Amino acid sequence: IPGVSEPPADGAGRDAVLRITNACFASRVQAWGVVDRFPQDRFRAGREVIVYFELGNLTAQATPAGHTTCIDTALELVDADGRTIHEWNFEPIAETCAGRRHDYFARYVVRLPADASPGEYRLQVRVTDTLGSTNAEGNLPLRILAAAGSDAG
Repeated sequence: IPGVSEPPADGAGRDAVLRITNACFASRVQAWGVVDRFPQDRFRAGREVIVYFELGNLTAQATPAGHTTCIDTALELVDADGRTIHEWNFEPIAETCAGRRHDYFARYVVRLPADASPGEYRLQVRVTDTLGSTNAEGNLPLRILAAAGSDAG
């Protein structure tokens, strides 16, 4: 029925919780689950990385064009003391497929701040399923090393 939101495809119903799974830092993403992960989550300040994750239990809206999903994502780099060092916000992603989507993956290319001090951090991933009004969060731990050519650490 056009304009009607459908529950997640896994049969869990409208109360299904949006899930972030298989989150990682990657150097390349080819397709669903085909990811070149970094061997260690240690990066120089200023390095560009891909943040990859998969989502479960997305709500789809049936339209004449197909089945639409829409996510809104924000990333936050948080230091060991819980302070937000940097935030990345992205345009919402809406996609329409002819058939009901059963899986979903996202990838975002980000550059770690060049002025980040060496140390332990976490990248907080926040995703909103805008059609289902549900949210999910995940964390990726990482260590930032001194920027190439710097005198630090």
